[in-house]
Amino acid sequence: MANLADRIKQTSASLYENRLFVQEFVAADSKSSIFLQVADLMASSVNRILCRGEQPRNQKDELADYLVQRLGISTTPDLEVLMGDIAAHIRL
Repeated sequence: MANLADRIKQTSASLYENRLFVQEFVAADSKSSIFLQVADLMASSVNRILCRGEQPRNQKDELADYLVQRLGISTTPDLEVLMGDIAAHIRL
């Protein structure tokens, strides 16, 4: 976890020209926060859509499509994707 925190701090400083400073980086159990659960659900829905393969669709795909549509998130192929050292930055 310490290595990941260091990489996040270095990358944020580099990408945002030292205008973003990560003071604290901690793991949190989503069981303790409904907001973390909702954020996880939204992120995993977008990830599911962007990384779809040839497998058959199921209820997770339906939920992902519904959430993305209701939130107005674009998942069209014209997205600008920037690959970094530890992350993919998708500008919607």
